[in-house]
Amino acid sequence: DAESVWILRDAADQIVGVVCLTILGDQADLASLAVAPDHRRAGVGRHLLDHALDAARAAGVREVFLEVRASNDAARALYTQRGFTVIDVRRRYYRLPTEDALVMRARLTPAVGPVGAEACDPPGRP
Repeated sequence: DAESVWILRDAADQIVGVVCLTILGDQADLASLAVAPDHRRAGVGRHLLDHALDAARAAGVREVFLEVRASNDAARALYTQRGFTVIDVRRRYYRLPTEDALVMRARLTPAVGPVGAEACDPPGRP
């Protein structure tokens, strides 16, 4: 099992985004993805999510799960663009304010080997 945290900083060394991923065998939990308010809608969340998904894929993860506030349309749209689908609802999961969480899952394709590897003959074949 492994937990990874990636922090993205701007030129002034201020934190603009953070993503936390926990890998448990061939599954992973995207525990948190946060972007500073003045950096939203600038691709920061997409960049962090893609980085986390690439790391998960490289570690052999086949499924990634997350919870998101039902009202967070921007996050839901990003997750949907990256292949996540809603698989469940957790009633009253969040506090302040109390709100449902949507449980989402993405199924990952295995990491691709070196370019051209798919065209090579297996060992022992002419």
